[in-house]
Amino acid sequence: MELYFGMPSILKYWVLDARAEPDRPTLIVRRRWGQRWVVRGVPFGDTYTTRTLPGLRLLIDPRA
Repeated sequence: MELYFGMPSILKYWVLDARAEPDRPTLIVRRRWGQRWVVRGVPFGDTYTTRTLPGLRLLIDPRA
């Protein structure tokens, strides 16, 4: 996280975390908010959207 924070142009990054359940990953979204990261988990089966990329709809399901 520190590496990404050192780059002011990186406002958000995503990690697909499959450590606990490889068949049911969680999307972890880290968004810059001032001097810290705000973390949001998007569970398996949900759809992620963001105002940063209008029209993007990312279904968290590797089989879809």
